[in-house]
Amino acid sequence: MSTEERKIKFQLIRSPRRLGISEDQFADPATQGLLFPLPKRDLLIFLVVPRITEDEFRKTLEAAKPTIILELRRSPRFDIGRMNRQEAFRWFETVQSRYYDLPSNDPREGTFDPVILVQSFLKGPGVRPEGPILLLINELPAREQPDDQKLISRIAGLFASASKHQWETVEVPQFA
Repeated sequence: MSTEERKIKFQLIRSPRRLGISEDQFADPATQGLLFPLPKRDLLIFLVVPRITEDEFRKTLEAAKPTIILELRRSPRFDIGRMNRQEAFRWFETVQSRYYDLPSNDPREGTFDPVILVQSFLKGPGVRPEGPILLLINELPAREQPDDQKLISRIAGLFASASKHQWETVEVPQFA
């Protein structure tokens, strides 16, 4: 063996670069020229709470103006940066969002599946899925990340079935 073959090659793996929140992601393209663009009506925003910053949380709410916020975490906490639960609910009120704490309303004790929670929410009386809709989730399981994010696509499929049209999805935070 030559010395070149014995050299260990190292590969530098850079950590992903965090992308900022862009209002264009949340605005309806038909209203781009307006002073106050309207939010997309067929948008599901998956907010991965353990990874977001306080600034990303606030900017997402301001830009998306979600009509509904679905809590899909087993233990809802809002201690993000200097923010707390009261501050988060003030933001929800400011953007006129309705917050639903789905895990606490799960009739089956011991079960916790975000897909089942969304399914039962969509079957609820008087529920009409009108977006944009913000879904607060925990970290996506590692086994689902390479598999085209099964959780996100399954939930988007439920909304598509309930509303008879496709939904666009955005995950926050975003990385390049």
